[in-house]
Amino acid sequence: MQPVKTTPLFAVGYQKPQQTHNVQPVKQPPCSQSDTLSLIRLLMCSS
Repeated sequence: MQPVKTTPLFAVGYQKPQQTHNVQPVKQPPCSQSDTLSLIRLLMCSS
């Protein structure tokens, strides 16, 4: 659980939920991170 200096802050916040919801696809956005997850997923899908 040590922060990576080379990793941007948004990536650190994204890696946490990714590990938690690694087994099942995130169809239903959890808690308040739905905005962040949807934004990142949209960016990844676009690229």
